[in-house]
Amino acid sequence: MQTISKESLMRTLTAAECDDILALAALIEAHHRVEIVRQPTKTLVMLRAKESVKNELFYLGELLAMECLVRVDSQYGTSVLAGSDSQKCLALAIIDAAHTASFAEIEHILPEINKLEEKRLNYLKQEAVTYAKTQVRFRVKEDRHVD
Repeated sequence: MQTISKESLMRTLTAAECDDILALAALIEAHHRVEIVRQPTKTLVMLRAKESVKNELFYLGELLAMECLVRVDSQYGTSVLAGSDSQKCLALAIIDAAHTASFAEIEHILPEINKLEEKRLNYLKQEAVTYAKTQVRFRVKEDRHVD
């Protein structure tokens, strides 16, 4: 059985289009009992960052997010998603529960998840190329004094 880490799975799925995620969750819903424990609700999440000089943590501010809790059969699944897409948040929680419980459907949707990851990586590469064109290069010429 092929596996994928939860971190990799969620990184891929959160970047994917909502329709793609809904289709994957529907495959799980077709074979399992899904109960919404906590409806997708808006919340604020504090963003932390690390200051590069002193290596100290500080808070950038708050981010609007959605959070949701479901139970698929007897397995709980949760998701926290930046933005306000309640459908995608719910679908991610369903997939999270299925992944945690190692349902057979996860193995069946892995090829689709791999395609979504490929799409995500291609987008990042294109973005890097676009930004590289706007990069400014500075050359510093030092003054040298001869005594």
